[in-house]
Amino acid sequence: MKETKQQVFEKWVDAYTKNLLQWANYKLNSKENAEDLVQDTFLSAFKAMDNFRNESNPRTWLFTILNNKIVDYFRSKATKREVKTGMSETIAEGLTNAMFSGDGSWDKEVSFSNWQQEDVKLLDNKAFLELFDQCIDDLPEKWRDLMVNRFILNKETEIIRQELNLTQSNYWQLIHRSKLKLKSCIDKMWKP
Repeated sequence: MKETKQQVFEKWVDAYTKNLLQWANYKLNSKENAEDLVQDTFLSAFKAMDNFRNESNPRTWLFTILNNKIVDYFRSKATKREVKTGMSETIAEGLTNAMFSGDGSWDKEVSFSNWQQEDVKLLDNKAFLELFDQCIDDLPEKWRDLMVNRFILNKETEIIRQELNLTQSNYWQLIHRSKLKLKSCIDKMWKP
């Protein structure tokens, strides 16, 4: 007797919920948001289940849906922050340019505080993660998309360049400027 769509789907929910939740929580650092996106993943999967042809493992298919939901989440969040912060790429570029001398070398007068302490694991510190999230959100839209895609979603360089329509040199320049801007933001705001 062949299993019904409902029975197959219930097996998927039982088999993959834990792994999907762990992955989403790791990427989002928010249990509530992770639960919401996993629920959305299962809803989308159930609606599209007739399109699933068993050419891949259900786990792979579900993780693909979840990763797309995560990307959408960060894009939505980035768009909302862009309206709120209003920082343009030109302004951010000017701020990072101030860190270099006229010949393009590092300005030795620019100093950063030492906010990374060996005895404190910053990525386990909720206050630091909230500040880091705020600093990411304050980046110009393209910079933010670049950082999220590269360091949070772990996408390959070539894919990111294609999605954001960047040349190789522009990609590396924006990565560098984004990191400097993040470090500057954290240095100004982080009080360990």
